[in-house]
Amino acid sequence: MVGEALAGAAVKVNGQAAGRVGNLFWKRVDTANGSGPVVQEIETAARLAGGGGDGKTLVARDTGILRVPRATEAIGYDPDGNMVTNGLWTLEWDAENRLRAIQSREEIPTEHRLRLEFDYDAQWRRIAKRVYAWEGERLRLHAADQHPIPV
Repeated sequence: MVGEALAGAAVKVNGQAAGRVGNLFWKRVDTANGSGPVVQEIETAARLAGGGGDGKTLVARDTGILRVPRATEAIGYDPDGNMVTNGLWTLEWDAENRLRAIQSREEIPTEHRLRLEFDYDAQWRRIAKRVYAWEGERLRLHAADQHPIPV
């Protein structure tokens, strides 16, 4: 785990002190990924004494998900050299070798699986991205962005 926090802040990752150099921090997060991919929650907390208003202690917390592939993974490629699978994702390409979709593999727990879909204009610029999350056995649109085509 690598991040950035004010130089004087004490930073912990999953309750353990992180190493620091200036504004950067890091902490090794071990996972048991010998037999398959692992999805693990990470909590980062930073505390800066006297950093808030009126000399109060400033505290910041953040949580996220760490997705780690199996320790030994097989990476697959199509005849055009595009990666089609790795330890975490299945990738889909169109006839122009543009990434059309990326989806979490079945080994990832359902509640952490995602599917991202991409659209492109005639000049190969990405104009849309949709992010889906699993809701039971169905995909639900989680977020989408569209970029207008410049005229």
